[in-house]
Amino acid sequence: MPLPPSLPPPRCEFIVDLATLDASVAEARAAWAERDAERFAAALARGRQQLPCLGAPVDPERAARWHVVEGMAAVVAADRAAALGRLRAARAAAPAAGLSAAEAPEGSLLDLLSDEAALLGPSPRVEIDGAGLLLRVDGRPAASRPVEVPAVVQLLDGQDRPRFTVDLAPGAPLPEAPAEVTAGGARSGDGHSRAEGPAASTRGRAAPAVSLGLTGAAALGLGLWARASGAEALDPATPYAEVGPAAARGRALTVAAGAAGLLAAGAGAWLVIRW
Repeated sequence: MPLPPSLPPPRCEFIVDLATLDASVAEARAAWAERDAERFAAALARGRQQLPCLGAPVDPERAARWHVVEGMAAVVAADRAAALGRLRAARAAAPAAGLSAAEAPEGSLLDLLSDEAALLGPSPRVEIDGAGLLLRVDGRPAASRPVEVPAVVQLLDGQDRPRFTVDLAPGAPLPEAPAEVTAGGARSGDGHSRAEGPAASTRGRAAPAVSLGLTGAAALGLGLWARASGAEALDPATPYAEVGPAAARGRALTVAAGAAGLLAAGAGAWLVIRW
């Protein structure tokens, strides 16, 4: 089922366009170059709120710029390993997206980490368990993700609109895919399921409907049997010895018919809500 263009990703009130994220990233990098810690922190916080709500796929250059800013944040947090991982991820995504002299003066920690990232090269990769899903990793369609460094991972619907965008830490699990995400207009259940075709969707709806029909038919049959048993008990032609059992049978069948009817009503309500 195609998604309306205005639908934001889950847990996002609004869709964020790429230009808005670009502005936050550019502001953070400018603040870093000018050694303005407060402005850097504010721009980074905005970017972290905007990234999960993007309304379009990122390209490798944007993914690289994001990794650079997060690498700067790791330097501020004195997390050398995280900063190195970010710079490795940036180089792997877009080798040309480097640091300026103002951002990484010669001999600075960021400059030294950048050189180390170049020596280490890209991270090994592992296959993503998400067959049938349209995934982009650091701006490129991919069925694998880096093992040692973070990655910007996006799950797209059948019209290339992100249903989630996550800055995925090394080893972190892929988020669960929203139920409406499709790889070709079909419904998919979770982040590790294959996309199903229209026939599978129809079967999924037909089975509960058949069960509902059978339950309703059983309730009707039991009700008719109970009525016949009650009439038998009241019939003057019925032998006296059989009146009691017929009445008891009628009462039991009435209870069973009522229970089946309640079950059918509940199943019907469930189907209405689901459909």
